[in-house]
Amino acid sequence: MKPPRPLALRALKVLAAAILGLLLTYLIAGNVLLRTRLLREGTNVNPTMLMLEYESAYTWFPGYAHVKGVWLRFDDGTVSFQLKLDEANVRIALFDLLKKKFHATRVRVTGISWQMLHKVEKLEGNEQRLAAFPKIEGFNRTMLKAKPPPGPPTRGRNGTWSVHLEDVEGELVELWMLEYRYQGKGHVSGSFEMIPNVSVWVGPATIKLEDGKLTADERVISTNFSLEGGCTIKPFDIFESQGAEPLRSLSADVKISAQLKDLSASDLYAGDELKVSGTGMLNTNLHLKDGLLSEDSTIDLQLDTVALAFGALKYDGSTRATARLVKDEKGTPLPVLHADVEGAVKVPLSKEAVLVAGLSDTTLDISLASANLADGLPLQMMRAKVGEARAKDAKPLVDIAASKVPIIARAALGDGPLVVRGHADITPAMTVVRLLEASLGTVTLKGAAKQSGEVWNGAGAGKVSAVSIGIRLKASAIEPVPLVGDGWLEKELSAAGVP
Repeated sequence: MKPPRPLALRALKVLAAAILGLLLTYLIAGNVLLRTRLLREGTNVNPTMLMLEYESAYTWFPGYAHVKGVWLRFDDGTVSFQLKLDEANVRIALFDLLKKKFHATRVRVTGISWQMLHKVEKLEGNEQRLAAFPKIEGFNRTMLKAKPPPGPPTRGRNGTWSVHLEDVEGELVELWMLEYRYQGKGHVSGSFEMIPNVSVWVGPATIKLEDGKLTADERVISTNFSLEGGCTIKPFDIFESQGAEPLRSLSADVKISAQLKDLSASDLYAGDELKVSGTGMLNTNLHLKDGLLSEDSTIDLQLDTVALAFGALKYDGSTRATARLVKDEKGTPLPVLHADVEGAVKVPLSKEAVLVAGLSDTTLDISLASANLADGLPLQMMRAKVGEARAKDAKPLVDIAASKVPIIARAALGDGPLVVRGHADITPAMTVVRLLEASLGTVTLKGAAKQSGEVWNGAGAGKVSAVSIGIRLKASAIEPVPLVGDGWLEKELSAAGVP
């Protein structure tokens, strides 16, 4: 083989020198950009919306970067989030930076902490929930959703940067979404792209949370909460998709398992009126296709102990609830929830007197009108049935009646037991309460009432010893009717429009 010609050798040396020079130039310029404030100041042109900070960063080859102590925060007036990373190794498509696009083709991350909140339309009634939201550092802490600027919304990027991440693998230590905070060991993977004010897509992406702690406003809901799932979000138009519409682009499979330690997080929604405590087990297996729950989706909740207090009204017992999709008469699968309730209810009759009744064959059934999350899971019908509520000792009730009608009340009512059976049906259009039986001593009563708007109409009929009595409920006003005959109750209910 002939030795290289001097001209060719010089060309190779020039090329090698050029490549080496470009590499050195990149290393100098890239590390100056990363190690100084240049990159952060270029990113933080609108710090009230986007802020990037990190402890240290360097690059050793074009397109590759190593970053430590990353802190990214974002607020667009509706959503705020904060992302913290211990370390990240990133491979970047450099030429996409010229298009104002951050495109990472490979990302490996440790120590991920993700905190996100969604602002509300009004503060009143949301105070306790908002207090449990994550504290996004350095941002205005107002939780009110920002009002849109005057005039029609503007479509397009308007010079903002887009983000496209591929082949992401990361170890997670914290996930704080709204009032719910997970702390433990987790793993995330996947891809996504966001073009501000244009479009978003995700996936496929996966997440796995392993036996961590789930809290809400420092209330420990579970100490062994686990979740495993994957999702895909098809590209959707941010400009056109408002409200819950983006959920129509979501497909997901999610499994949750948690031993429930404390149910008091319900205070965040009911305020001081409703207090809940108890323990139990939650298992969910949910499957979504384009926002639609599939037939094999299930939720199982077993509350071994549960205590509710609504003011002075109290319940103690246990509950088993299941949610499934059941086909209606048209063959459409719709979500249906069934719950069995056992225990005792304490009904306050006065400051001192309390009536205690045991519940048996008591159930709650809820059917929804749609299985699509984008529709908001609207209520179709709810039925609460009391198979039997039995108060063995009715003396507190009899004492109150006797104070109004001495002698007669005690003779007619006795001391118990008080037995009540009935059910309530609730739809978006009306509420119907049906009393199948109420008996105490020689007194019996049955009837029904319908609520339309805020007005109640209905009727009841029964006996005191051998004397027939009636009660007419018209426009929420009660009218006693003595000595009613057979068929009176049916006619009154028909006239009141009670089905």
